[in-house]
Amino acid sequence: MMSVGQFAITTTQPDTMNQALQQIFSSNTNSSKSRKIVSFCPQVTMTETLHHVDYTSEEKDDCWYNLKDIAQMKEDNIRTVKIFRVRGQDNTSNNDDCCCRGLEHRIIRDYERKQIRDTARATVITEQSRQLKAKKRNPLEIAQRYKSISSSCEIRAYQNGLMDAIEANVPSNEAMKQLDNV
Repeated sequence: MMSVGQFAITTTQPDTMNQALQQIFSSNTNSSKSRKIVSFCPQVTMTETLHHVDYTSEEKDDCWYNLKDIAQMKEDNIRTVKIFRVRGQDNTSNNDDCCCRGLEHRIIRDYERKQIRDTARATVITEQSRQLKAKKRNPLEIAQRYKSISSSCEIRAYQNGLMDAIEANVPSNEAMKQLDNV
């Protein structure tokens, strides 16, 4: 193990990806002085690739999206949003046919998100005006007021991340413990 500043660098080779993820989930994420670890696989592999200017037209077509691909993705997204809107805003769980990840802002009522954003913006501006009139400057107070409004969004984003980890077959008992602690 080698220490670099406040980071400890270790070389480990976990038996499986699940063990590595379990180590990440079992680390104490609530501690303000949590230990940060970087690990490397001892076996280095290298793959030579062509520079993109050396690609043939066929290789470029295979690698990058074209306008037809993008149009198809947009159609698929619209179809997915319609399916999830029919199910109702509280039912955004994914199944084998559809995945709404990344489209939540189109499925869950947009006004909720806008309302929180507008309230947070107004709170910050009000606090800045108050401080300006009092001829004081306290950025921490502004941050605290903003956080009091936006903390529900932070919690929702954290829960979505944990649910993604569960869906990606992370050791479910560890992920569920993390979800229960939120």
